This record gives sequence, structure tokens and C-alpha cells, in this order.
Amino acid sequence: MTAVSESRAERSGGQRRSRWVVVTAAVLLLLGIGAVLTVQFLDRESRQDSAMAQQRAQELEAGLVAMGVTGVSAQAIENRLGAEGGVLCTGAIPGDGSGLGALNGAAGPGIRPSVIDPRLLAGERLIIEIYCPERLDAFDQAVARLDLGDRTTVDNS
Repeated sequence: MTAVSESRAERSGGQRRSRWVVVTAAVLLLLGIGAVLTVQFLDRESRQDSAMAQQRAQELEAGLVAMGVTGVSAQAIENRLGAEGGVLCTGAIPGDGSGLGALNGAAGPGIRPSVIDPRLLAGERLIIEIYCPERLDAFDQAVARLDLGDRTTVDNS
């Protein structure tokens, strides 16, 4: 009887080991599949963002050329603005008081602003129109408050 119980114990121990090997292999396989799917999903999103960035950059380049601005490549635009439009779409709207310096050339508080070139406003409007059209009304309102004569001021009325 001792030989039989030893034989059963050996089989039982061997079965446990083989179960652990199978369970471990299954878990590793599932983790590997999950990692591959995650990488593919992220790569797909990256390609979609890249395609959107290229399309928007080409649209902006065509608009700038139509305005008479040359020398800016779609690749340079894509590198600078990406798919989201950069700071023009994420920062404060120039002219609302918090970002006026970005619009009128002032480097910061207390520094004299410069007269705004209308082409600069048209270029910024084109960027906002293409990359973040939901901000276009706020931009137009900010520009409407500017005095675009010989000097740059904000009409606070």
C-alpha cells in the first residue's frame, strides 16, 4: 500500500505542476495578446492624428498661399500645430484681457504693444477657422474690440 500511495502522491504532484505550467502559459499568452492589441490601438490613433494633422496643415498652407504668404511648408505647419492647433486652440483668446500681448506684439505687462498688421489677424483667424472653429466667435469678438488705426488699443466700452 505504501507503494500505491507514493505513486498517487507523485502523480498528484506532477498534475499540480503541469496545471501551474498550463495556467502560467495561459496568463502569459493573454498578457501578450493584450499588449499587442494595445500597441495596435495606439498606433491606429497615432496614424489618424497624423493624417488629420497633414490634412489640416495642407489646408492652412493653401489658405496662406491664397493670402500671399509663401515660404511656409505644410510639414512645418504640421510640426508646429499638430492635429490640435497648438496654443491658439488651447490658450486664452487674445483680446480678452489675458492674452492681448500675443495678438498685439507686446511681450508682457507694461511693455508697449505694436500696431497689428491685418495680415497677422487674417492668418490667426485662418488657423483658428481650420483647427478650432468653436473658438472663432470669441476671436472675432476680441478683434472687434481692437482699435486697428494708428495705434493699438482695446475698446472697453
